[in-house]
Amino acid sequence: MISGPTWLSKLALGHSRICLLIFLLATMAIASGALRLQIRTDGTTIYPPNHPVISATQRDRLIFHENEVVIVLATATSELSSFRTHDGLRTLRSLHESLTHVPGVHEVRTRSLAKLLDVRPGQAALATPWFLEPLPANDAELDSLLTRIDDLEIVHAAFLSEDGSAAAFYIPVAEEIERKAFLNRLDQWVAEQGDHPVELRLTGPVAAEVRLGDEVLRDLARLVPAMLLVVTLVLFVSLGSPAAVITCLIEIGTVLTWTVGLMGHLGSPLTLVTTILPVVILAIAITDEVHLLDRFRRHVDMGSAPAAAIIAAVREMAPPIVLTSITTASAFLSFLTASITPMREFGAFAAFGIVAAMFLSFTLVPVVIVTLPTSWTRPLRFGAGIRRAIRIPHPGGRSAIVATLLLAACIPGALRLSIEDSWIDNFSPKSPLVIAAKQFDKLFWGAYRYDVVLESQEAAFFQLPAGIAVVESLSETLADAPHVGGVLSQLTPYEQFAVLDEKEGPISKLGYETVKRFSGYLMKIQRWVDLDYFLRGDGRQSRVRLLVRNANFSRTRALEEYVHRTTNAALAGTDLSYHVSGELPSAQAAVGSIVGNLMRSIGLTIAVTILLLAAAMRSIRTACVMTLPLLAAVAAVFGAMGYAGVPLGIATSMFGAVAIGVGIDYGIHFVHANASVGPRAGPAARRAALDATAHAVIWNSAILTLGFAVLALSDMRPNRSLGILLAAAMLVSCAATIVILPGILGRLRR
Repeated sequence: MISGPTWLSKLALGHSRICLLIFLLATMAIASGALRLQIRTDGTTIYPPNHPVISATQRDRLIFHENEVVIVLATATSELSSFRTHDGLRTLRSLHESLTHVPGVHEVRTRSLAKLLDVRPGQAALATPWFLEPLPANDAELDSLLTRIDDLEIVHAAFLSEDGSAAAFYIPVAEEIERKAFLNRLDQWVAEQGDHPVELRLTGPVAAEVRLGDEVLRDLARLVPAMLLVVTLVLFVSLGSPAAVITCLIEIGTVLTWTVGLMGHLGSPLTLVTTILPVVILAIAITDEVHLLDRFRRHVDMGSAPAAAIIAAVREMAPPIVLTSITTASAFLSFLTASITPMREFGAFAAFGIVAAMFLSFTLVPVVIVTLPTSWTRPLRFGAGIRRAIRIPHPGGRSAIVATLLLAACIPGALRLSIEDSWIDNFSPKSPLVIAAKQFDKLFWGAYRYDVVLESQEAAFFQLPAGIAVVESLSETLADAPHVGGVLSQLTPYEQFAVLDEKEGPISKLGYETVKRFSGYLMKIQRWVDLDYFLRGDGRQSRVRLLVRNANFSRTRALEEYVHRTTNAALAGTDLSYHVSGELPSAQAAVGSIVGNLMRSIGLTIAVTILLLAAAMRSIRTACVMTLPLLAAVAAVFGAMGYAGVPLGIATSMFGAVAIGVGIDYGIHFVHANASVGPRAGPAARRAALDATAHAVIWNSAILTLGFAVLALSDMRPNRSLGILLAAAMLVSCAATIVILPGILGRLRR
């Protein structure tokens, strides 16, 4: 009785021209979806939408009338020397005026030194001029202006460095424009400012979140072709014939085209998570074909015609290919339980690619390899010496014991794993964005914001002395939080305008009527002093903002612990409540959710894989044996990461999906080879079967290891980490399969 895959292959070969035409038309139709594929690699696409911190951040932006902000860092060149000069101040004002003419830039809310109010004693509150209106006419006026600038803390905290070497502009992102399009407009503006003796660079959280996706895609576009070239060369060595290599490449291209096209047709965008789909698909497609075409080559070597050889190969390899495809697809489908849409889409489309690759293995692959010239199927001398030189080791029990002990030693290392990630740290250190970010954090209080929002049920509470006293006390406490450069709150404009009455000391101590009067006229000019960023119009909410330097996951976690501990203590015994929001809490929630989802998916995947294998093999013991290479790869890589101090992040967590998908393949093929020789076969026959499978496993591992190793040449940490971890996982899976499984299978047979 002919098996399903063999029947499908014979049907395709019997109508080869029709089959090729159908595949060509189907691929063209599906490929049209790639033209609709949207690229949304902005960091916000991976934020969990229902997370309370994400929801609070979005809600607070509406309450406090604040959009996300792009920072432009201006650095004085040797031609200018300093912004604390006539020419420097003139340049700042000119840049600010030019910036407000960029489409989408809000003229009123864009901030720089040129748009800070110059408050002086005795002035009318509503007639306060800007610092640079007018510009100082002589050195005496310049000295007086610089003195007033130096007396205002907020200037050196965020707008002009103390040494005058740098200045910052803060541009709210227009609501009606996508962040990427808005940044592109600012990039164009920067390019047009060549007449000014300054260096302009975009920085800040928004720029990092948007640019990371662009850089990752650009980097992959450069490295994936190189990866494919390396894979092609190793395929030539391992499979030995042009026909086999061409067939592999056609299948890879078809699966990738189908997957990307389907994403476009279904309206699923390319995100930071799904950018690694080309890498995953490369592994998925090659894994099956190396085993199938290696068996095909062996039949050709024995004198079989190409058509007979491929049918024989399908008949022999169909069971493990089907089983590996089902288990690997199920592994990726475990991502459907994730809370983040891009992760669910990654799992679904990776599973689709697996099923598509399996289908093509039994249809398109036989047709293509038979359609190509017969001479192309014959093994070439190229690589033959290497193939003959490889000998499969036959390790004894001691090798298996040593390998098992080494893997057991990895467990303590895995327990030492920590979570760490940062938008900026994922870029190349030479990136202009990274250079600007480091310089900004060195000269100013910090670019990342961590907000503590206080809430009262009493109207106008934070506009009166009692509420302002709470803000003063909490601001002083939070200023000592770890990694905090400084604190901003409603106190900044209050203290600035206290100069009008020549008042000194804490605002809350100025008296009820004075504070009430200050609140009244500050509310009238709140948009000019950004008071509404920190104080709700009805006075029921006040926001204390912590500016953080060199922010990452572990620093933010330490900051969070301090904030919650001290804020709970400060508000104890009152009817006030609080919550946190802002860029840092949102990024923290995103990284924690993604890494948590990935870790849970690994556990769920292993459990589902064992259950599927147990059902297929009718033996839970055999199923556990099959998963040993998979478990070895995950344990070894996680253990090595723990010992080396390499943390878990978005990129380093993603490798587990591919490691599991490929790792299970090796064990299944070995168990199938062991079972295929029959219960009465002698040791020599069993060893020959395992040797034949081991050759394919080794070459499969070599192809993927060298291919993934190309990604390690990346300047981008996500791609570099992914390449190193995947290459390591391939090596460990292969080694565990060859060293551990033969002895265990022999014991199981006995």
